[in-house]
Amino acid sequence: MKKVLQDCLTNYMKTSDADKSAFVFDANQSIKSKTITDVPLKGIYLTYIDVLNGKPIDDTNFEITNKKEKFYLLNKATNSEELNYYGFSDGENFYINVSKYASSKHYAKTEIINGKYYIENVIYNSNNAIAMGAMFGLIGVAIASAASDSSTPMLIDCYRGQPSFLSNSEMKVMLSPYPELLKEFKDGNKSSLERKEILKKYYQTTLGQ
Repeated sequence: MKKVLQDCLTNYMKTSDADKSAFVFDANQSIKSKTITDVPLKGIYLTYIDVLNGKPIDDTNFEITNKKEKFYLLNKATNSEELNYYGFSDGENFYINVSKYASSKHYAKTEIINGKYYIENVIYNSNNAIAMGAMFGLIGVAIASAASDSSTPMLIDCYRGQPSFLSNSEMKVMLSPYPELLKEFKDGNKSSLERKEILKKYYQTTLGQ
């Protein structure tokens, strides 16, 4: 925790006054009720609540860089990569900071599937189990135990920010009430693309979407 605070202060000190923004925390801030089906407004988001409320920070002084489908937010004033935001939108795609959930420090492109942000591949680090438990309590520990060190698709709830890894065990539990989908998953190659297609079928079956 001490190192995290030091990193935040260091990044803040490196940022010019023109690029700094003052934000007042309001525990009672309201969340607009809406169905998330579209990419958030263009800009940078401090938290997922800002995403829900459609309140991005202006991204004029930032540049998006892509390194082998891992995305980074470059502060042009300091020439440094910013990793302290929840995510950002370029108006066509939304990118979420996965460093809170995975060993890799970058932003990942998302796709909206049934009110959740779907990320194709996240390399989970089992050493993050403590952090997951701290963020999400017992459910965080459950998520940690279900994931592995391999590359795994991930879902983040658009309304609560809660993550879930689509590991083999998680998929089997989710599909267990639906024998046909479960069989399709067990008989398939279990690739990220296949998991996504089965996930869509799952939501079509359960929610008619």
